[in-house]
Amino acid sequence: MYVRRFELAHQRDSPGSGPVNLDLRVLKLIANGESYDEAASILQLAPARIHEAMARMREDFGAHTNEHAVAITIRSGLLG
Repeated sequence: MYVRRFELAHQRDSPGSGPVNLDLRVLKLIANGESYDEAASILQLAPARIHEAMARMREDFGAHTNEHAVAITIRSGLLG
């Protein structure tokens, strides 16, 4: 259900590029313990972009927290 919602939300994006790829890169950094500021520095983005990406991931997966979003993506195989 969660993965399908994510796929539907991002079906206009081509595989491996654009926001979906960025969102998953951000989520992977957060899952590895990086703070929003650290993730922003690593990806050379403004911290606000990291906040936006995580909010989008939580919404797309119906997750209540970042940890919940990470768990959903791991279970779905999107975050290895």
